[in-house]
Amino acid sequence: MSLPETRTPAVLVEETYPQVFKIPPDAQSIIDRTRSLRRPGVWPRGETEQLATLDGRVGEYVLDLTLKVTPAIHGLVDVGWGREGQGDTKGREGEDTTIKLDKVAEAFAAERTSWYGKKYGLNVAVLSEHSDVITVDPNVVDVRDPIDNSGEYEAGHGSINQYFAGGVYIKEDRVWKPKAAYSCNTKSQHIFYSMREKNYEYNPSTGEVEALGIPRRVESVNDPKFRLASYVGKYKYLKPFLNNYERLVQYRNQSEALHTVAGSHQYGDGIATGAISAYIMFGEPVGELAQGLSFTKAADYVVASVDPETGEWEEYEFDVEYYLKNPDSYKEDRVPMLIVASTKRLLRELIHVGFSKNLPAEGFKEESPFKNFTANEGEEMVENKPIIFPWQKRLEFGDQVA
Repeated sequence: MSLPETRTPAVLVEETYPQVFKIPPDAQSIIDRTRSLRRPGVWPRGETEQLATLDGRVGEYVLDLTLKVTPAIHGLVDVGWGREGQGDTKGREGEDTTIKLDKVAEAFAAERTSWYGKKYGLNVAVLSEHSDVITVDPNVVDVRDPIDNSGEYEAGHGSINQYFAGGVYIKEDRVWKPKAAYSCNTKSQHIFYSMREKNYEYNPSTGEVEALGIPRRVESVNDPKFRLASYVGKYKYLKPFLNNYERLVQYRNQSEALHTVAGSHQYGDGIATGAISAYIMFGEPVGELAQGLSFTKAADYVVASVDPETGEWEEYEFDVEYYLKNPDSYKEDRVPMLIVASTKRLLRELIHVGFSKNLPAEGFKEESPFKNFTANEGEEMVENKPIIFPWQKRLEFGDQVA
């Protein structure tokens, strides 16, 4: 069977990429000894009809890429290869270091991207944390982080896993839309997928794929199942988070409601599973958020960019066209305040908590101002308007989030 050709020949990544970084022989030897993970039995190779559609070929590309790259990175991580720092990461100078493992994972993933892109007739452009491959007139854009939690790996935190994560966009009716995503735990080799508008978890040890469905709806911070995530590993993120949400954390942390290790992988094993009800970040890198939008869409979560001055919000959309033309901005741009929430009501409540900071000193569950809250209190619950109470305040950032 012959596959359709791309409109424009794909850039030969395996020829151009080594100009940036060539995989060292010892790392290549480890990679060569790894074998691809077995393909899930419930997802047999695509039929001719499926491969005739761009959506179907993207699904095949994502499966082949992740089943090959995940065990390769696992082999490197398993022996502790590549912890050495290689300088600051562009766009995150002073807070994030690129390590050798980042570069090798990036190079190997780029090589496989070119291979599978040509196999399935895809012209794939890549936007990544460490480098980019921008093709002419792409029909697929893959935004990725070759190693999420690489800083923890560099420091030797063996209990914190590393992930190969990404999101795939295709153009429909002249508009780029999130179509698939992947979050690969390189230690357990479990893979979270978002494909065909559904989320899945694949366990290669058993060969089983679990369809995750829509997670349980959480409407309030008082829900016993409320779980919040925010990355606070750097002071520039910790300070504004505590300035605005310290009381919320104070009254909920005894029930393990706060998860402080976050990043692009959070959209897979946190949001897709429903383990996380909300994700709050001040200065969220666009590159990490863009990888997760297919997961959030399939989980029916709302992704809100919140105005720090007024509390008004709008649903975030990743501008693929802009970042293809401005790849450096992809590494540098931030969302000043991001809230990803299970429901719009929870989103409004979290906006109010951040602005008011007026939780009672004791008995949060019993005395919460949200206990009997209805849409008639404060301002009317307009779609993208915040809940305003008399003690409304501005957010407090402390040190500026660059």
